[in-house]
Amino acid sequence: MPEQSPPKQSSMRVLMIGTFDPDYTRNRQLVRLMRARGVDLRTEAVPLWGTTRFDAMGSSVWSKARLAWRVMAAETRVAWTFLRAERPDVVLVGFPGQLDAVVLGVLCRLRRVPMVLEFFISMHETMVTDRQLVGAGGLLARLLGWVDRTAVRLSAVVLADTPADAAFIAEVGGIDSHRVAVVPISPDPERFNPAAGTARSGEPGVVLFYGTFIPLHGIETIVRAAAEPDCAHLHFRLLGDGQQRRHIEQLAADIGAPVEFMDAVPESRAAGADRSGAGVPGGVRHQRQDSTGGAQQGGGVSGGGQAGGDGVNPGGDRRSGRRRGHGAGRRPRGAGRGGAGIV
Repeated sequence: MPEQSPPKQSSMRVLMIGTFDPDYTRNRQLVRLMRARGVDLRTEAVPLWGTTRFDAMGSSVWSKARLAWRVMAAETRVAWTFLRAERPDVVLVGFPGQLDAVVLGVLCRLRRVPMVLEFFISMHETMVTDRQLVGAGGLLARLLGWVDRTAVRLSAVVLADTPADAAFIAEVGGIDSHRVAVVPISPDPERFNPAAGTARSGEPGVVLFYGTFIPLHGIETIVRAAAEPDCAHLHFRLLGDGQQRRHIEQLAADIGAPVEFMDAVPESRAAGADRSGAGVPGGVRHQRQDSTGGAQQGGGVSGGGQAGGDGVNPGGDRRSGRRRGHGAGRRPRGAGRGGAGIV
């Protein structure tokens, strides 16, 4: 293993604060990058969303009212924590952080502290266009769009993971493009790294998806590709759980796609799933149709239900290359993220 150079020292003091999930992949990446640069980093995470942040809204009026109360309580705590904290050089709002940025953006201006927002995913796009948990054109949809725009405008710098997203964020907020910085997504080298001696001659290559089965992951495309004769030499493994998992399982069974499904596990245990799948629970294997035209469905990797722990389904809420509308405008076509965790 090549010797790593020591981290560059920095005198910058950064306060990472908000209702962000410290175990979420993107937040861990930002922390890792800052510490590698020797940044004096302090984190203050107020629990709110957990691993079901966009499902927390629910469908009933009561669940929405309860969530609104939790949000107000959490944002009050975020504001109080920031006001009591020693004045940093920079405030970084982790993901998900648009609501935090609306609150902290005002306070940061009062304290003359620049705020950096990890935008990552639009609340409006996710709730209205992708998951369709909120009706388009309604009051809540307009509120989500306002939160997105206001969060961007109050930020000194907004972080994006691709140039296409950077352009989209600048359009949403109506800000100059130079205020959006691109920090590409990268894997955690402590969890994902090339393992010597894992390739075996004659064994099929593995296509691994690791995510939360939301519509814009485009998992239907993966399943349909698995059914193509040209992909017969590949083993397709879908790891995770979420909104569309049952639909995707049914699609695989209907078209006889040879896809293996595995339940959600902590990211630390998913790192080896592209090699053997050992220790990953809940596998269900869908085989190609047999010679009689019937779909064969057999047992896969044995195991139980979902595993809890850090980083469950960390690829959640990611967008594919198809861009959808968002209040202020529409994303560039064909640019952006693919499905989370495709190896």
